[in-house]
Amino acid sequence: ENAPPIFNHPEITNLYNNGLFIPRSLLLEIIELPRQTLIEDLEKVINDSIFRYNYFNGIEYSEETHNFVLHAILLLKEINATESLPIIFSFLSLDEEFLNFWLGDHITESLWQCFYGFGKHNTEVLQVFLESPGIYSFCKSAASEALCQIVLHNPEKREEVLHIFEKVLLKFSKASLNDN
Repeated sequence: ENAPPIFNHPEITNLYNNGLFIPRSLLLEIIELPRQTLIEDLEKVINDSIFRYNYFNGIEYSEETHNFVLHAILLLKEINATESLPIIFSFLSLDEEFLNFWLGDHITESLWQCFYGFGKHNTEVLQVFLESPGIYSFCKSAASEALCQIVLHNPEKREEVLHIFEKVLLKFSKASLNDN
């Protein structure tokens, strides 16, 4: 079925009709919605990108109609919805072709900002993501970039982040190709 999800807030449909130059006023209106139902709606948007992937992949790409999942992830970061990390990480653990379709260059250009927002006060979530098998390497690069930015903007976290990189690299050094 190609029907969009039913949202708690009709304002969410604006994410499906606006590209990266979405008016700031629309974003502010969305951010001001009740937190719990907003999070539910933004998670529905992420799931919609999975459920209707074939539909969107079959229609002509448009900046306005194909950036809704990026909007949802960025908005979840903006409202610091750490409870949505499992769904975001699940999305980011899908295959390379899927992720390139939805995020394209944003994987290496913008995604690190989301990881930074979610990880600046909880670097362990970035470590877990980096150590997880089967994740597209450029998504892991974004998490790694976020850790570097955390140190840049919070020098007091240098030892903490170095320890994370040490653990991750040690784990990678013991991994086989089958571990992906």
